[in-house]
Parts: sequence; structure tokens; C-alpha cells
Amino acid sequence: MSKNRRSLSAAKVGKTSLIARFQKDQFDVSVLETVAMDLIILNISLSEQALRLAICDCSGKDRYWYLVPQFTRDAPVIVAVYDVTSEKSLDEALRMIKGQVEQAKVKSMVFLVGNKTDQEGGRKVSAPAGEEAAKARGYVFVETSAMTGENVRWLFEEITRRHLESEKGGKSFET
Repeated sequence: MSKNRRSLSAAKVGKTSLIARFQKDQFDVSVLETVAMDLIILNISLSEQALRLAICDCSGKDRYWYLVPQFTRDAPVIVAVYDVTSEKSLDEALRMIKGQVEQAKVKSMVFLVGNKTDQEGGRKVSAPAGEEAAKARGYVFVETSAMTGENVRWLFEEITRRHLESEKGGKSFET
């Protein structure tokens, strides 16, 4: 079974690094910035069930945002990532999600992900603030660190688990 997942957010928040951490269990400080979009296929097994995720890693650059609606309209899951060291990146992530969810043809489950928790000294967005922003909109919230791997596996497995549950019950995603 293959399902699409979209990764949205501002530039340089760690979307590509989160995917690489899950896929290869590696962190590369010199990862190149995504230009336009990259398509990544991940196979995830959970409780003897498998799911193939087609991940569209969207650039955070404004000049590529005209492409995003074409790829998010039928996405059952949208993941928006922000950098916990930047309040602006949270605002941008929320703005970007709002537009995509409004244009979606299906009810998408949205995960709001605060990344870079390894940089506690530079934190500008508290975990409670991120959680409150997510809860107010009905999104799933988690904080991660692509550098240390904190909660990265949980994020991808939770996407898979919730999708499998929704298909089993014949219902849409619920947060």
C-alpha cells in the first residue's frame, strides 16, 4: 500500500535531515538545501503491516510554493516542520499549512513538528507554545532532533500507525 505524505515548511528547518535520519539513521551537517521538491519512497513496517510512504520534500523557498498545491491536494498526511530556534519559522509553517489544508481535496492529518531540539540554548519557541499552536488547530504535535535522532522514528511510525488504524476502521485520520 502506498500513501503520500507531504513535508512543508520554511527553508532550513531540517525537513530533509529528518527524512535522512529516519531513512539512513545518519545526520549530515552539510546536507544540501532542497531545490523545488524531492520525492522519497520509504517502506515502513509496523506490527506486521507495511506501508509505503511517498514523501514529497518541498523546498521552503517562497519561489517554489506555487508548486505545492499540486502535490498536497490529495495527501492524507501533511507534516509541517519548524525550527525551535526561530519564532518566524513557526509562523511560516502555520501559514503554509493553513493554505494547503484549505485547498486539499481530502481531509489530511497534519503533524506540526518542532525540530532542532538539540539546540536548547538557542530555543525561541517553547514546547508548550508549539503544542498550543498545534492543539488549537487540531494537529498532532511532536518535537524532534534530526541531529540526535530524538523522536524521529516515533514521528514516522506514528504517521504509519494512524494511517493503518484509519484504513482499518474506514474513517478519516483523527488527531
